[in-house]
Amino acid sequence: MWRLTILAVFASVYIYVVAGCAAPRAQVAGTAALPARQAFATLADNGQAHYVIRAGAVDAVTRHAADELADYLSRISNARFVVLEDGASDLPVIVVGGQGAVQHCTAGREAALGDDGFVICQWSGDLVIAGNTPRGTLFGVYWWLDRQLGVKWLAPDAVEVPVKRTLRVSTAGIRQKPRFAYREVLSAEGEDKAFRAHNLLNGESHGTSFRPSPSGIDMWDHSWLARGGDFDFWTLVPRSRYGATHPDWFGGGQLAMMSPDVRRVMAQEIVQRLQTPNAPKKIWFGIHDMDWGWDMDASSRAFVDAHGGAPSAAFLDMVGDVASRVRQSVPDARVAMPAYHWGFAPPEGMTVPDDVLVYPMTIQVDYSSALNEGRNASLGQGIRRWNEIARHVLVWDHIVNFGGYLQPTPNLYPIGRSIAWLATLPHVEGYFGEGDWQSRGGEFSSLRVWLIARQLWSPSEDVRALVREYCNAYYGAAGPAITRYIDRMHEAVRVTGDVLAEQTPIDAPMYTYGFVRQSDQDFDSAERAVADDPTKLARVRQARMPLDVVILALRARYAERAREGGWDMDIPVRKARLLAALAVEHTTKYRQSGDLSALRDLLDVAWHPSAAPAIVSALTTADWQEIGALKLNLYDSARVVTDTEAAHGGAVSLRGDSEAWAVQLKFDKLPRGGNWDLFAEVRVPDATLAPPAAAIRVGAYPPMTRRIDTPVRALPGSAYGWLPVPGGPFSYGTDHERGAYVHGVGFAKGQTLLIDRFVAIRHDAATAATSAMLNGTAP
Repeated sequence: MWRLTILAVFASVYIYVVAGCAAPRAQVAGTAALPARQAFATLADNGQAHYVIRAGAVDAVTRHAADELADYLSRISNARFVVLEDGASDLPVIVVGGQGAVQHCTAGREAALGDDGFVICQWSGDLVIAGNTPRGTLFGVYWWLDRQLGVKWLAPDAVEVPVKRTLRVSTAGIRQKPRFAYREVLSAEGEDKAFRAHNLLNGESHGTSFRPSPSGIDMWDHSWLARGGDFDFWTLVPRSRYGATHPDWFGGGQLAMMSPDVRRVMAQEIVQRLQTPNAPKKIWFGIHDMDWGWDMDASSRAFVDAHGGAPSAAFLDMVGDVASRVRQSVPDARVAMPAYHWGFAPPEGMTVPDDVLVYPMTIQVDYSSALNEGRNASLGQGIRRWNEIARHVLVWDHIVNFGGYLQPTPNLYPIGRSIAWLATLPHVEGYFGEGDWQSRGGEFSSLRVWLIARQLWSPSEDVRALVREYCNAYYGAAGPAITRYIDRMHEAVRVTGDVLAEQTPIDAPMYTYGFVRQSDQDFDSAERAVADDPTKLARVRQARMPLDVVILALRARYAERAREGGWDMDIPVRKARLLAALAVEHTTKYRQSGDLSALRDLLDVAWHPSAAPAIVSALTTADWQEIGALKLNLYDSARVVTDTEAAHGGAVSLRGDSEAWAVQLKFDKLPRGGNWDLFAEVRVPDATLAPPAAAIRVGAYPPMTRRIDTPVRALPGSAYGWLPVPGGPFSYGTDHERGAYVHGVGFAKGQTLLIDRFVAIRHDAATAATSAMLNGTAP
């Protein structure tokens, strides 16, 4: 996921009362001249409209803005507001947009508004809502309806419209401009075009940019990573064309970035794409790396070492050179590059050319803190440094748990603090939040879109107050209980100190018995509060889904305490409620690439205790730790399933013919002290049917090449066996760029392999266990 647009001028959001509206140079055509600068204007009273509306321009977006204003004013006041087609009116007019309309409020200072800003003022008895562009005018109408009149667009299918018998508004002048020029949230809810527009999000990239928009809101910023404007290394230097003759260009998994020939070919490919008849215009053309690691060639390594050891140095140098070559044929060309994974840290002794936009990606974020706090300190330092060396920066933030769309993820308040901090960095011009774009109904998905949109426009708004405002509007009488639950989530992770990475497994320490029990009581209270309101009850049950998933998946962990405390978890009723809510929400994924059949498999496992594995039978409990299936990161085809051969009744299943690193262990699951050797327990159910070359690969990274392939025939038939993880000993760490993995090699299509668990054995105690395993005396 990637890409952006940057507007040339931007500033912090501000509202101010215009000391005096500019004296009109000419009256707006067709309006009645009435006394100006009233403190308040009565728009409607007792079902009678006192104003009419006029679209100041004929374009579809401005006309839509006028129609939307008329519709919502009518719904608020129960009066009929009309949009004048032509002619004069005996009533004062609300003028919506049009050429020169801004002048009536700002005395010719329209340049300060940018493309999205607007002014609202009283002029010669009329009201004016206008931006420099149709989009600015549309956003002015939506901002006024929301902030001044109380209309709330809370979800794609939820708008709250207040009812006011007398509709009065202040006529004090307003000028608004968003702090961030580019604003987008990529999620199933955030991709809803009307919901996005109503909440003043202007960016449209990736898949949603391929879909047509209604003409009235077809005003998106497509300048960053939109359709036809972004490609990876091996597309711009086609491996299929050059791999055989120039294999050295593609060594190490990326490109030989210092090669003049590589740069020449890439520039030629970009020029060809930009000069096609239907090529996108006025874009930052995206050049992005392959989505895996890089073992650098010698020339790239030498350049990197000369610039502080940051691999981004070679990437930036190549992009700057390519951009310069492209501009020889396309003079106004601009280029965008990510700062991602190995390329995140900025180089030393380099600056980014003004025609290059950098977008740091927060894949390594810990959601429990803001981007510049706690374990994210180095992440924040990297973003700050890019801001210092680049004129154009857009931050690609990750905002949901991709390992559990339906898990409690307390990052709402940290997101607010992150945006407030980013607003202090003058060259950060845009923000892109990547959410759960695969499926609707993720944990607080609409709230995230709404909250981020509000703060991208005005970063100084209090995030906790915004969450309360949303919950009270969306959940009604249940709002206080939902807010209490959200607060409880954030406190739980503060107490346990969990690492909340972009892939966090379901067996997280923060999901303690106390947390789930008290949170369940919060939701019981919420449901009682809205029991007579089917719409809000459905919303509460949708918000409850993540808690129900955790309780169902971890019910074995809570069972004894629940019995002692008299808590009936009522598993059948809870599961039925969850499945019904999933159906109502049309949810299709519970994690990235994990569909609802995989969720049902997970929830069906009847976990049970087990004795210590034989591999650690001679060790004290202080010298080993089990890391079960529910603590592993799952990708691609991996899913948790019932397995009666597994120690606790369940294991991770994955396709043997997929070489994706679909099962990974991150080292924050290790004990916090000491050094540890790791072993994985695996089996192949139909081992006798595996091809002779079939093997199980166990590896640890970095580097990407550290691995051991164990032939299936070396395993104990279809029973579980232990395989060592190379590269140890390992120690606890929160860097999710490091980990261990298991996958199959050379399996037949349709075959599976199962991973029961990992075991960590203290390094000074591991010799005996390893010897026993290698000598065949441990299973």
